Amino acid sequence: MRRLFTDTVIRVPGAMKRALGVLFVGALGMAAPLAAMAQAVAPTTAAKPDIASNGLKFATSIGLTTVSLPELVGRILYTVFGLLGVVIVVLIIYAGFIWMTAQGNPEQVKRAKGILTNAVIGLGIISAAFSITYFIISALGAANGGIGGLVSGGGPAGFDSYLGGNRGTALGNGIVEYVYPEPGQKDVPRNTRISATFKQPLVLSTVFKNYDDKGTYDVADDELCPGAAPCATGGTKITAATVLTLNADNVKIIPNAAMAGAGNGTADQQFTARYPNAGALTDPAPTAYATPVTPAFSAPQSQTVTIKPVQPLGSATADVNYRVAFRGGVTGVKVWSETADPKKAQQDPAFPTAAADGGYFWSFTTGTTMDTTPPKITQVIPETSPVPGSNVLDRNQLLQIYFSESVDPSTVSGTLGAGGGFNLVEVRATCIAGQSCTFNGGKEGVVPGTFVVGNRYRTVEFTPAAPCEGVTENSCGEPVYCLPKNVRLEVIARAASVGTEPPASIANNGVVDMSGNSMDGNRDGSAQGQQGPPGGTQNAGRADMFDLNKPQQDLATVSDTAHWAFVVGSDIDLTVPVLRAVDPPVPPPTSAAYPVGPSTVPVDTEIVMTWSKVMSTTSMRTGSFDEKRGAYKDPFSTIVLRSHECAKTGTQACTAASCPCTELDAPGFYLDSTLVDDANGGKVTRIALLHPVTPFLTANDLGYTEADINAYPADIPAYLPVARAKIKDAKQNCFWPSKFQTDPGAPECTLGPGQNSCCNRSGQTDASFLSVCAPNPTPTP
Repeated sequence: MRRLFTDTVIRVPGAMKRALGVLFVGALGMAAPLAAMAQAVAPTTAAKPDIASNGLKFATSIGLTTVSLPELVGRILYTVFGLLGVVIVVLIIYAGFIWMTAQGNPEQVKRAKGILTNAVIGLGIISAAFSITYFIISALGAANGGIGGLVSGGGPAGFDSYLGGNRGTALGNGIVEYVYPEPGQKDVPRNTRISATFKQPLVLSTVFKNYDDKGTYDVADDELCPGAAPCATGGTKITAATVLTLNADNVKIIPNAAMAGAGNGTADQQFTARYPNAGALTDPAPTAYATPVTPAFSAPQSQTVTIKPVQPLGSATADVNYRVAFRGGVTGVKVWSETADPKKAQQDPAFPTAAADGGYFWSFTTGTTMDTTPPKITQVIPETSPVPGSNVLDRNQLLQIYFSESVDPSTVSGTLGAGGGFNLVEVRATCIAGQSCTFNGGKEGVVPGTFVVGNRYRTVEFTPAAPCEGVTENSCGEPVYCLPKNVRLEVIARAASVGTEPPASIANNGVVDMSGNSMDGNRDGSAQGQQGPPGGTQNAGRADMFDLNKPQQDLATVSDTAHWAFVVGSDIDLTVPVLRAVDPPVPPPTSAAYPVGPSTVPVDTEIVMTWSKVMSTTSMRTGSFDEKRGAYKDPFSTIVLRSHECAKTGTQACTAASCPCTELDAPGFYLDSTLVDDANGGKVTRIALLHPVTPFLTANDLGYTEADINAYPADIPAYLPVARAKIKDAKQNCFWPSKFQTDPGAPECTLGPGQNSCCNRSGQTDASFLSVCAPNPTPTP
């Protein structure tokens, strides 16, 4: 037996050597994904060290205790592949036993070789299947918690990555309201532009290269320097035609594959090393521009920077993953913040620290094609009528334009009237004969006001500049603005000029989408631009514009510039909006304790709010709630997603009363507003709180076992959307009193059966999920 064993080990035939070599390589190939899968499906117990627990108890809202689908599938497949691996090992041992006991019998040796060969082939198939399956499960996990290789692990730690270091700076929670392309978006057109909306005005000298803002918020004296800012010699005055270049030191756009290690040194040095110029879009640097802000400083107004790469991103043959990163800290991107004097502003870092990866960053993936689909106007508010005078508008009406896709914010944002200079979208008025009207001395003219884009850059909203006579404030104590009374009102949305390859624009003189495609204003499926099709009536006043009131059947002589009209009367609508429903339902609690048992709410659930009226998109401002301090981080936020996610620490033993855990920041989210048909006729707004980047967490994600869930029901993750008092409808009426579903004129708001939200006119008293608003029958400033 000893000699037989020695001969078997030493005298291995060539075929057997090859088989063992394949077996060894296959085992190595299987080991890596196996270890990764084991890590991915293991319950997360690590706590986030930078977020302190606050010990608050939350009312029942949306509870989650089950494992996520990718994790559940991963665990099942992990078990299956493990069993198959055991079978392979048994077959190899069995083949070896037959070979060792063959005693020179060629049939036995041949049989052993056959079994061993088949086992090795099976191992290769299993290894390949495992790798493919692991890739798919990882992709599903990335869709829920991150992007590809940028996110490792599951649970709370898996949401670090491209969100700015932690969820505290994620969309909806931090200073960034929205970005385009969206985080994690795939198949992005190569000719895309990149935008980011900040909740405060930007210090433009930190965003544009060689830009001198003279250290003031006022842009009237700003200059573009011939060299580095501030201008050592005389610069060039900034105008609407000035071509600005992105400050590529503070804003990095780079393929993920070109990123490098952070190295050593200061945070600034690490940031620079992390994003080397050799791989980033720096030479030539992209052009960039920002939406305008009011001449007088106002803290809550947003500002959007849009970046236009000189060359298309990515590749025509392969998808490319990109990262956009903003430098934080005192040397990075800054915003204007309010001081004790409301008329003055100071510069503050937009992000508190530089960090190696940036103060804020996100990723998207380009596809291999260009976008050549022009944007269309899908809906306008108020709705049009073939006879404009058949539906007389209230004077406090806001005007809205909904587009089929995201449009370039710079082409739809601006101020009409004296000193504004914006005319790509216009509102014009003419007095109605025989009616009391003083607008513009009885002559046609532009209605002063401001266009602001929101709703993922898909909705544009016009607010007139003139205060309403007789109604100085709404129920939130904010000014109410009015259209001129007794006028015929006309809105004109201009298409951009297109070249020989429409729909791409060749001039900045009309509405374009985020790929530079001019608006298809006449809805014929193509873009002809401002001049209309060949042979048409060119620039003949309104004759060559597409009329949304009476859509023309013959488009042969109609351009892509669109117009529509209304009649404005003298009335003002003061009806407050009502929150009709929240889905998933959030029933009020009977006690502070959570019910025991799992919920069936999926982790990717969208929260949807349905209102009684069309709502103002510009009043929708995301924010977060500091559960420790009991206060909103952004006092101007109107829609907040509060959460209770307490990660089990694992370092301290649980007691009968509680299990030590660390409270996490709320999930990042952004808003999507759509118009839906109302049962009573007309349209109402439905707002969805989207959180595809940071899905809801389950108790398993937070490190709890099934036994923990039953023992500590108060630690079950829970979520509650809050609609605050200063969200307004499209007639500038505040969500107050926030009575749910019935009796919108009630003077008080109390939690009762079937109600989903409660807040008083200030929106500041809902310090916990259990708050009850005190009666306040008299709206006072």
